[in-house]
Amino acid sequence: MVHGQEQGVIRKIINDKMIEVEIEDGFLIPVLKKEVTIIAKEESSHFRGSTPPPEPKKEAQPVVQAEKGIFLAFTPVNDQQLSVHFINNTDYDLLVTIDTRLSESYQGLLGEKIEKKSSRKFSDWFITNFENWPELEVLALYFQQKLYKKPPLLTKKIKFKANNFFKSKQKISFLQQEGYLFQLDQDNVAVDPQKLKENFFKLNDPNTTDSRDRERSEIIDLHIEKILPEHEGLTNAEILNYQLDTFEKKLDNAIAMGLDEVIFIHGVGNGTLRHMVHKKLSQYTNIKFYKDSMREKFGYGATLVKIK
Repeated sequence: MVHGQEQGVIRKIINDKMIEVEIEDGFLIPVLKKEVTIIAKEESSHFRGSTPPPEPKKEAQPVVQAEKGIFLAFTPVNDQQLSVHFINNTDYDLLVTIDTRLSESYQGLLGEKIEKKSSRKFSDWFITNFENWPELEVLALYFQQKLYKKPPLLTKKIKFKANNFFKSKQKISFLQQEGYLFQLDQDNVAVDPQKLKENFFKLNDPNTTDSRDRERSEIIDLHIEKILPEHEGLTNAEILNYQLDTFEKKLDNAIAMGLDEVIFIHGVGNGTLRHMVHKKLSQYTNIKFYKDSMREKFGYGATLVKIK
């Protein structure tokens, strides 16, 4: 500040005369442009007649080895706000869209080419509004100009849960700062959809004798001891959230792989998991129908989902 001792970071150009500056402890204040001195050349283009001082020579920085893959990262702006970054630390350029779903419509947050070994900040979210953070739908198409083996389209739905989100804090090597990091492409393995469909119908053949292989291939068991053996210490709410996350992930994979139908075993219990599974199924637009299945074996503890 020209007539004060405060220092800060410019967060917004309000108009030709005013800017918004973040000072100590994350406070945002409006300031006249003529009342600040610029010490970062990136802002100088917004200030007529301002000439930034020459930058000191920088020592060569060591190359940081960051984990390869595709990530979402959240880094602190202040104690109330996080910046959201898409990180492409792969050998491919990516054509990326990130949307939030609002009822039957979508709102786009990002839609562009993200070059290999680069990142893109696309939003700022308030921690105090965590419970209302939207579900994200991420699509990424791999691209290279040379001959290459094309990985499958990356599709990911993410709804952050507090019990997992705040445990993910770590040093983000790619951004060289602390934050919360989530890998998107861990399970993006190339699969032959036709072979999966052939195996699916083969295993539905009554002449197939190996019932263990049939169940492993055609049925997805959502019982917590099957999907998370080390679940001791979790609350009932945390167990339910994990089961629902697994359900959505498995259903999305089945749709992406072109399967015609899939059976989920959710058990009877008090009916909560069945109710929530059916509620989520009612929100999918690419489901023909769903119904109770295999009553002779599971009663009302299994649901058949027919995919369009």
